[in-house]
Amino acid sequence: MIKLKVTADAPDCPLPDEHLAQERRALSDADFKREYLGIPAGSHTSPFTWDHYDRATRIFTPEMAARCRGLQPEDPMTWPIFRPLIIAHDVARSNDRSTALIGGRSPFQPPLTGITFGGELPQGKYGRALANELAAVDRTFECNALIIADVSRDDSYAEILYQIFGRRLIGLQISRHGEGSQQIMREVQNGVIPIFTVGRTYLFDLLLGEFQANQVRLSHDADLRRGFEQLTKLEIEYRQTGKVYVCPVGQHDDLAITLAMLVWAAQHPHLSFWARALEQRPPRKRRESFGWAAFT
Repeated sequence: MIKLKVTADAPDCPLPDEHLAQERRALSDADFKREYLGIPAGSHTSPFTWDHYDRATRIFTPEMAARCRGLQPEDPMTWPIFRPLIIAHDVARSNDRSTALIGGRSPFQPPLTGITFGGELPQGKYGRALANELAAVDRTFECNALIIADVSRDDSYAEILYQIFGRRLIGLQISRHGEGSQQIMREVQNGVIPIFTVGRTYLFDLLLGEFQANQVRLSHDADLRRGFEQLTKLEIEYRQTGKVYVCPVGQHDDLAITLAMLVWAAQHPHLSFWARALEQRPPRKRRESFGWAAFT
């Protein structure tokens, strides 16, 4: 037996327009979508829970830090080195702000993804001015980090980023679909930028899987907590094109998507290849103090 699915918006739908209009009036929007468009009703609450956050942070609490000295594999703030260091940079859309988060893979086995701190860059900065703010963060780490940047919306901004960061720049094209496994090379002045197309839903699903597998460690940083709070406020909608993560009206997801970008980069199979761009750079100095305020 062959089953065919014909929805109300299909060109060959046999139902008359008058009937569909009557059903639209009689049913709620969610019920109409379910019955006539094949879309499951309603939005679902975020799969990110505070239990995930607790598991990523509670293993090494500030109280424990007061009693311990030296390296702690569960606390990214004590890691002597990331392999390699990553700065993830999301560019503001609508009411969101541009961001920069710092982290990377741990030097321990099995490797974990650690995120130490970061936050929103100053508002009202665009183009060269925004790139200079990101460069100030980079200089804090002796210009020895990979820059994972969202270049979805502005080709001219990608050019500026390449002028500053060169081969350390890895571009992301965030779209509806894609796993970020294939790259295209975008030509810019004096070089090329590797660009990976990755779906927004894929990024959040990957981040969720890493939290569920207990493979992410977060420091006790207020901005990271705020970023996780944004994750908990996302909603899932099921559409004809598939599952999507929706940011509710009046909410923000700038830090949330940057968390997902950093984790995507930290577990990417090309990470060791990207890190070759850092081999000729001077070693990073061990920072004695941490915090977003240290960038300014």
